[in-house]
Amino acid sequence: LKLDWLIACVKELGSDRWSLPAMKLIKDICSVFPMAPASVTQTRSVRHIAYRREVLNELERDHRLLSLVCNSLVSYMDSLRRMDINQLGTDVEEYRPDGRFPHAQHLQDRLNFIRFILREGQLWLLADSAERIWKCLAEKPVFPADREICFRWFSQLLGDEPDLEPDHTHVFMENTVLKLD
Repeated sequence: LKLDWLIACVKELGSDRWSLPAMKLIKDICSVFPMAPASVTQTRSVRHIAYRREVLNELERDHRLLSLVCNSLVSYMDSLRRMDINQLGTDVEEYRPDGRFPHAQHLQDRLNFIRFILREGQLWLLADSAERIWKCLAEKPVFPADREICFRWFSQLLGDEPDLEPDHTHVFMENTVLKLD
């Protein structure tokens, strides 16, 4: 039953209106699954206990969860770029593009959810996804604060326990961070 709810939530990730609540539900449901003990090396244990890592890996494999969330972020930012933000007469802290959640929360929730998937699923963020996130927030921010949020998130991503695909970290840094004005 939990897996059915997860799949229903994954389907909502393409919807701008329901993507944040769907991410919260996915995270909450996945958190109910136990962490795999260090001694478990098989994909599924003998007792058929579904571990959090396995559930997230299955969602990534079957539904491309990371790509869906990345697409959601890029789509959200593209929709803001099509609007005339200057005519809204508001600042980034007050702006609620969907009438419910502040703009900064839209960004933070998506980025935190990506980090949750990477950490709990023991996955790598692929270079293509990292570059798409970088371009939409650091190179083409809607608000100046978008760039700051991006910098903070990438500094965590590339920190002591990096979540960016190791073979591409150097290339990513050269192609994005070092070329930023």
